[in-house]
Formats: sequence, C-alpha cells, structure tokens
Amino acid sequence: MDLKISYEDLLDIIKQLPSKQLDRLKSDLSKLIKKPGEAKSGSNEFQKLLLSGPTMSKEQYKEFQACRKHFNA
Repeated sequence: MDLKISYEDLLDIIKQLPSKQLDRLKSDLSKLIKKPGEAKSGSNEFQKLLLSGPTMSKEQYKEFQACRKHFNA
C-alpha cells in the first residue's frame, strides 16, 4: 500500500501529537536513521573492543620512545 502524503501534511500531523507520542516518534526515528559513523553494528562492536583494550602508561611510553630512538640510530 503506497501512502502519498506531502511533507507539509505529515509535519502538520506530527505537530498534533501529544508529547509522549512525540518522544516515542523521535526515538523510533533515531533508530531508523543511520548516522554517518555507524555503518554496521559489527563495526561498532569492533570499535568498542579497540577502545576497551590496554593502553600504555607514561613510563611504558617513555621506554618505547627510548627504544625507538635507539633502533632509528
């Protein structure tokens, strides 16, 4: 079934909704619309994995820089 309604008509209908239904509509629309950085759920999981991984302490970073300087010499 194809529903043909203009954007203006749709907006007028939305403006008539009570605030609870507007909140629900907003939530549902945000789920439907993909943000540019959110390509796939798998990539989000991979990003979370990377961000939760181990990091270097300041001392480890200084040691890394010293080794790097030594290897570059």
